[in-house]
Amino acid sequence: MNRIAGVLMTLKGYSIYVYGYTDDIGTQEYNLKLSGRRAQAVRDSLVQAGINPGLISTKGFGKSDPRVRSDSAQARAANRRVEIGIVDSRLLFEPLPEK
Repeated sequence: MNRIAGVLMTLKGYSIYVYGYTDDIGTQEYNLKLSGRRAQAVRDSLVQAGINPGLISTKGFGKSDPRVRSDSAQARAANRRVEIGIVDSRLLFEPLPEK
């Protein structure tokens, strides 16, 4: 995590999004909470490594958007994941230039 945080700290003007996912075992309600906690744990690790907490947003998606079909224990493990997205903040807040 320190290595990832080190790379993220070199970026200026970016927002960081941490998305959590689960496998298809359990209820949707349980998996949404679990995936949110998973994303929050990664956020906490990034903050502990020196990332400004105001730059990080988290969201749990539960069992939605699986990466692979959940037809084995190994496949289900691949769907239990966290993804980190980086977005240029200027794209979110600055109007497009007039033509």
